[in-house]
Amino acid sequence: MGKVNSAQIYSLVCHNDFGRVFIGIKRGERGFIDMPLQKIEKTSWQVTTGKQPNSQWISGERYRELYEKRFPDRKI
Repeated sequence: MGKVNSAQIYSLVCHNDFGRVFIGIKRGERGFIDMPLQKIEKTSWQVTTGKQPNSQWISGERYRELYEKRFPDRKI
């Protein structure tokens, strides 16, 4: 599907995900949890649809959940 930035993922992918969009993140969910906000906002993420390619990809829905849990006062 291509690369998109964090704002695009949050506003487009995560809210229309339906469990079929996956974001490639080095070290998967743990990598995202450990990543500082500045890096999250500056990174362009690889995105694909269909099935989860491997454990280094998280669903758009999970991305949104983790983001909102970590940064509850911050909306992209």
